[in-house]
Amino acid sequence: MCVAGELEARPDGRWLLRRGGRRFLLPADLARRLRDGGDPDDLCGLLDAASRRRRPRLRATLLPARVVQTLADRLAPAAGWPALTAFAAAGLVLCCLAVALPVQAGEAAPRYWPQALIAAATVVLAAVVHELGHAAALHRGGGRAGAIGAGLQWVVPVLWCDVTEAALLARSDRLRVDLAGVAAQLPLGGSLLCAGRVWSRPELSWAGGAIVTAIVWNALPFARTDAYW
Repeated sequence: MCVAGELEARPDGRWLLRRGGRRFLLPADLARRLRDGGDPDDLCGLLDAASRRRRPRLRATLLPARVVQTLADRLAPAAGWPALTAFAAAGLVLCCLAVALPVQAGEAAPRYWPQALIAAATVVLAAVVHELGHAAALHRGGGRAGAIGAGLQWVVPVLWCDVTEAALLARSDRLRVDLAGVAAQLPLGGSLLCAGRVWSRPELSWAGGAIVTAIVWNALPFARTDAYW
């Protein structure tokens, strides 16, 4: 049985729930149900359902919750709407610039496998940044993120962040959590595409192309992508 905890109304219409040493921002309708004697398991059910929907079935933890929460707390000031809009705009400009830049001729013969490994590692790091964007936006909205890990969504390898508590935020805050990952990742993809063209580094171009492709996929409202949520 979930313990409802202490409820406190906020000026913005949401309610603050203190439960088990943690804080949640609740939509007014759910908070009123709890205040008026509704079943506190409603809250647990909502969190559990959100957790089941958002994380792949086959998964392994890469960063534990305590590390993610520390990083998210520090990054939360950069997860407001103005900053996320600026990140996304900068990323789009860089992607357009990469298309316009001429490809520089390389001096040395390419070494495929080392370059492929560098590109793969860069893509994974960019994916971690994506997930930290989700976590930072959740913390800015008043929730707490869980672990970051890797898993399989059907047969596609994916990274995930436990943002279950986003289900308890207001709609605008949930939207910010969903969009923050793409907004944080887009400048990285655009920068790598530009760097690959200017310095004739194919591994940077491969990584940038893979990141931008992942962003486009996340913008499609299918297969439980960010746009789907």
